[in-house]
Amino acid sequence: MTLFLALTADERGWALDKPMIFLDRSCVNFDQLDLVASLNTKFASPYGITSKEKDRDFEKLNILIDTATPTLFSILNTYHCENNSNRHWQILLGHWLHRTVATLINRYSSLAQCLQNYDVSHTAVVLDESYPITPQNSLEAIWNFSDSAWNNQIYSLILEECFSSQIFAEKRYVNDEQTADSKVNKEAGQPKGRFFLKSLAKKLQSNWLVKKIIKKSDICFAKTYLGHWEEFFIAFRFVSLPVYSAPETPTYHSVNSRLRLTLSELFIEGVDDPVERMIRKLIIRLLPVCYLEGYDDLARAAENAIMPTNPKLIFTSNRFDNDDIFKFYICAQIKKQALYLVGQHGSNYGTHRYLSNPSIEEKTSDIFLTWGWDGDFPQHQASGIFLQAKRPIRAKRKPTKSICLLQLHFPHLHETWDTAYEYEKYFEDQLSFISSLNAEFKQKLIVRLHPNHAQHNWQDKNRWEKFEPSIKIDDSFYFDILRESSGLKVFSYDSAGFLIGLSYNTPTIAFWQNGLGHLRQEAVEDYRQLVDAGIVHLSPLSAANHINENFDDFDKWWFSDRTQNARKAFTAKYAVWIPNRKTFFVKKIKEQLIGKR
Repeated sequence: MTLFLALTADERGWALDKPMIFLDRSCVNFDQLDLVASLNTKFASPYGITSKEKDRDFEKLNILIDTATPTLFSILNTYHCENNSNRHWQILLGHWLHRTVATLINRYSSLAQCLQNYDVSHTAVVLDESYPITPQNSLEAIWNFSDSAWNNQIYSLILEECFSSQIFAEKRYVNDEQTADSKVNKEAGQPKGRFFLKSLAKKLQSNWLVKKIIKKSDICFAKTYLGHWEEFFIAFRFVSLPVYSAPETPTYHSVNSRLRLTLSELFIEGVDDPVERMIRKLIIRLLPVCYLEGYDDLARAAENAIMPTNPKLIFTSNRFDNDDIFKFYICAQIKKQALYLVGQHGSNYGTHRYLSNPSIEEKTSDIFLTWGWDGDFPQHQASGIFLQAKRPIRAKRKPTKSICLLQLHFPHLHETWDTAYEYEKYFEDQLSFISSLNAEFKQKLIVRLHPNHAQHNWQDKNRWEKFEPSIKIDDSFYFDILRESSGLKVFSYDSAGFLIGLSYNTPTIAFWQNGLGHLRQEAVEDYRQLVDAGIVHLSPLSAANHINENFDDFDKWWFSDRTQNARKAFTAKYAVWIPNRKTFFVKKIKEQLIGKR
C-alpha cells in the first residue's frame, strides 16, 4: 500500500482521503489529534534518536562546519571588502551556523530514512511565495526552524535537489497574510511588567546624563546574570552603569536573490558530495540578511548603540547568541583591544555530549567564567554560580510540605535528531512520574510550566488538563527556585535550576530522559555519585518511589551525611557558591584590567 507523506502540521499539505504517513511528531499539533485519530495514518520512525546516531550526526555536523567556514568567511570578507578574522565571523555567525547545519542534516536525513523505509509515492508542499525563507536576523532564524511555512519551503528545496527521482512533490501555492501556524507569538505568556521595565530602562538610558556616563565607561556590563542591584554596585565601582536596554532589531532589508546565487556558486565550488552541496547552497540562501545585505546598517547600529564607546572590558552572560547588534559591537571593540569576558550561561557547559566543545562563546572570549569546573582551554577560569543571590539554606528550616515538578518547554526544532519525538516521550515520562506517586503526595504536587511554554505550539496546559483536570498548574512567568514555600523541587531536565538548587542546598531531586546519555564521558562519573545518593534518578518510577518512601521526613534524607557529601562533592566542581559576589567580581574584573596592561 503506497502512502502519502505529510511533511508539516499545515493540513493543506495533507491528503485526508488517502493512507498517510507523517514525517515526524511535529506534524501533528494537540488540536489536530482528534482529526488524525479519524484518519488512516501513522508516523515514520523517528530519525537519529539513539546515542550511536546522535554521535554519528554530531561528528558529521562538526566536519561540515569545519570544512565550510574558511570558505564562507573568505566569501563574506571579499564581498564586504574587509579582512575580518575567523573570530569576528565566529562571534557573529557561529551559533546561527551550528543550528542551521544541524537543522538541514535533520530535514534531509528524515526524508531519506522515510523514503527508504516506507512505500511513499506522493507528497505536497504548501508554498506562500510572499513568505520570506531568509531571516532578517539570527533570532528570527531560531523561530523559523519550528515554523510550518518555513519548513514547507525547506522540504520543497531539498526534495527538488536530492529526491526528485524518488517521489512526486506537488506544490500547493497559497497567498496568506499569516501562513498556517507561522510566526508564533514570541511574547506570549510574558508579564506586562517585564516589557514595562524594558521600556523604562530604555527611556532612562536615553537621558543625556545617563547616556554620557555609559558612553564614557571603561566597562560594558550587559546581561551578566548577576542581580540588578549587584550589577549596578559593581558597575558603579568602575564609574560605569550597566546596559539594561533591550537590544534593537537591525534595519529591515530586502533579499538580493541574484547576489546570493552568485555567492552560492562560489561556496559549492570544488564540492563533489551532493548532500554537502545542497547544505552549502541553503546556508547562503538562509544567511540572515543582517550579515549580508544589511551588514553596513548592522555596523552603524552597533556604533550608535547606547554602550561604552571605548571599553577596556565587555562582560556578558547572555547577549552573545542572537543579539546581532551587540555581537557586532563586541567584534568592533575587540579590534580596539577590549577584553571580552563571558559568564557561563546556565547548565550543560563542560558536561553536555552534544554541545560543541568548546562552544562558540567559550572559544571566542578572552575569559570564560565557569560555575566552578576547570576547563581544558586557556579562556576557562573557575568562579561560581552568579545567577541567584540568596544564602544557602541551613538544616534548621521549615519541613518540606509541597512538591514542585519543573518542566521543560517544547524544543526549537534545530537539532540533528527528532526532538519532537523525544519531547513527546519526555512528556510521557512526566505522566508516568505523577501516576506513580502515592495519592496523598499527588495532592501536594504543583506542575511548574516553563516560563516560555506559551511561545510554542505544544499547548502544555491543555495536555495537562486532559491528563488530570484537578492537577495544580503554575504558569506564572517568575519563579523563585530558592523560596522555601515551593518545597521539594523535582527537575525533569538537566537545568541551571538543578545546579542552583544543589548549590544553595534546597531539597532537590531529578529524573532525566535517556538517563545520563546526554553527558560527556568525563562527566558521567561526577553525575553517577548523585545517582548513588538518590538525587538523580534514571527513570520516573525511581524518582516517584524515592518520594513515596522519604517525603514524610524528606529533610532527614536530604541532610543525611551520604546525601550532603554527594551534593558537596558535585557542587564543588559544577555549582560553587560565591559567599560575597560583589567583592568577588570587583576583584576579578580588576585582575583582568591589570593583566591587560
